[in-house]
Amino acid sequence: MEKEWENTREFRKFTTPAIPAPLGKSARGKTIVWEEAPGVRVDRFVRRIWLSGKCRDEAAAALLQAGAWLSTVHHTSQQEEETIDLAQFVEALRRHGQQETVSSPAQTSRAFASIAESLRGVGPSVRAPVALGHGDFALSNLLWDASREHLQVIDFEHAGYRSILHDLGSMAYDLRICLLNPMIPSSVIRACEAAFWEAYGPLTPQIRAVVEAIVTFRILDYYLPRVSTRGERAGRWAGAMAALYQVFLQDRLVTRTLCAGWRA
Repeated sequence: MEKEWENTREFRKFTTPAIPAPLGKSARGKTIVWEEAPGVRVDRFVRRIWLSGKCRDEAAAALLQAGAWLSTVHHTSQQEEETIDLAQFVEALRRHGQQETVSSPAQTSRAFASIAESLRGVGPSVRAPVALGHGDFALSNLLWDASREHLQVIDFEHAGYRSILHDLGSMAYDLRICLLNPMIPSSVIRACEAAFWEAYGPLTPQIRAVVEAIVTFRILDYYLPRVSTRGERAGRWAGAMAALYQVFLQDRLVTRTLCAGWRA
């Protein structure tokens, strides 16, 4: 609680978009009270666009502000760079994948084949800036106020100084898995993606390749296996719907997701 309180105060130095002010805290109640933050969580906003009739331009506007804010934080707070050995990076992913019980050997093999393709020609290592990062920079931690066309960022519990790849990979993954939802128009996600990267600014091809590898691994080695076990976690009806998804939709949606490419 203390960490999130201090992190929120630290991030309020970056005022665009706004961050709700922490008003008070109770150590006994393990509670922090923030000022009211009007708006809708961007993950919910994006997922119900097909119901509400909201245009893709509004979703893209939210991601434009998100990219600009994250860029400001990263560039203003940058301290140094770290060298990422790609062989060690891939091995770390492999060890992580072996610890996950939801992934089959075939799925893990497919994941690493796709990662190898993402990193083809990058080189033995990548230099990545280290800066103040949100730690969980995902659509669920962004609030969009459509009436004011204004974005707010919340939830700084996991903030800290680390490679910018952490925040970029989190947002890229969160956007990309939306393409696995047949109810979300791909044009909306592509517009959001383009807006985010445009606002964030230029990245080296090497960093983009590593972000792509992170996204690919998380989709193939974590997200898709969880579809297979949804019935165990959410009940028989959810399991039946997941089975239909796997038979009729999954291959096509995975193809469009992994072939989308991230443009900076």
